[in-house]
Amino acid sequence: EIHKVHSVFFSATFTTKAIVQGIVKQLHADNIQHDITSNVLIPRFEIGRNELLVVGVPSYSGRVPDTCHCVGEPHKD
Repeated sequence: EIHKVHSVFFSATFTTKAIVQGIVKQLHADNIQHDITSNVLIPRFEIGRNELLVVGVPSYSGRVPDTCHCVGEPHKD
């Protein structure tokens, strides 16, 4: 059973955010939102047991905005 969801999204027009929120709502779990739209770095976090990561990014003419490419890269200490 999923207890916590981390939702990470880039949503310039709020459509992607609404879609991600709709998915997360159906899971009936605590949601921690990470909005990368304004190009603000989010703190590093780990996905634990019984947690889920939901990522939403738009596609413009088949391309993902450059800002979105940093999501999911390994952390470098």
